[in-house]
Amino acid sequence: MSTKNILTPIILEGPGRSGSTLLMQILSSREEIAFDRTYPYENRLLTYIYYFCASLFPNDNENEIKLALEADIYDKQISPPFNISSETRRLTKDELFLHTWKAMNDYFQPEAKFYAEKSRLGFSKKLRQSGLRDTKLIYRVRDPRDIWVSINKFDEKRGYFGFGRKNKQPLSDYLKKFISDQKIYLGTALKIINSNSTNSIVVKYEDLISNYRKTIDCISNFLEVSLSKEFPSDNFSRHATSPSPEASLKKWVNHINNKTNDIFLDNLGNLLEKLGYDVTSKPKSNKLFFFGP
Repeated sequence: MSTKNILTPIILEGPGRSGSTLLMQILSSREEIAFDRTYPYENRLLTYIYYFCASLFPNDNENEIKLALEADIYDKQISPPFNISSETRRLTKDELFLHTWKAMNDYFQPEAKFYAEKSRLGFSKKLRQSGLRDTKLIYRVRDPRDIWVSINKFDEKRGYFGFGRKNKQPLSDYLKKFISDQKIYLGTALKIINSNSTNSIVVKYEDLISNYRKTIDCISNFLEVSLSKEFPSDNFSRHATSPSPEASLKKWVNHINNKTNDIFLDNLGNLLEKLGYDVTSKPKSNKLFFFGP
C-alpha cells in the first residue's frame, strides 16, 4: 500500500535518563510534529497500534486476519478504523498496520507532517520493515556513569525503583545488568554513526546541554524543520536530578568511587573512548551512590 499522506514517524530511542523528555519538549515547539503533549510524553499511540495489529497474527499466519476481522465485525460488533471490503479482509500484518495508522492520522491537526514518540530500542527498524521506510530515528546517547547516578537520584526522588531494577534486587546484580544494557546502547550509537544513514541521527546528551543551539541546528537540518532554539524550562525541576542542566554533566565524578568507575571502564572503556567520553579522570567520591537497600 502507498504511504503517501501518512505522517512520518520520528522515533526517539536510547537509554533512559539521556534526554528523551527534553527532546520531546523541543519537538513540541512545532505544530508540524504531532504527539500527545501531556508531560512526560509517555503515551505511545504508534507503538500501541503496531503491537495491537501484530497481536492479530500470533503465529505469523497471514490468513488469521480474515478470521479476526470477521470475529470483530459479526461477534463483537467492533471493526477497525477503516472501511472493510473484500480487499481489506485479506490484509497482511504490515498492511493492516499501515491501513490502521493511516486512518488514525486523520485525527491529527491538518498541518502535521510528522508524528513523534519515545520508544524502545529497535522500534524504528520495525516500522521501516513494515513499510514506513522514511521513519526518522533520533538516537540518544549519554555517559553511562552519569546515567547510573541520574537513575539512582531519580528513583530516590520519586521513592520507588524503575529502569529495570527490581524490588530488593542487590545493587551488584542491577549494576551488572545495567552495564550489559549500556554496552548495547553504546554499540548501537557507533553503528549508526558509522552507517552514515540519512534517516538516523545520534544526539549526545552532553552536546544537547553544552552546545544547545548548535545541536538544535543539527536536529533541525536532519528533520528539515526549524525547531525553537529557546531552551525549554517547563517541567525541568519535576524531571531533573540536578539544580541546572549544566550541573548534570560529569556528575559521576562526585558520586561514584574508583572501584565502580573501574567496573565501567573495564566493561565499556573502549566504547566510551570511541564516543569521545572521558576515560582518564578519577572520581572524587569514596562512596557508591545508590538508592535503596
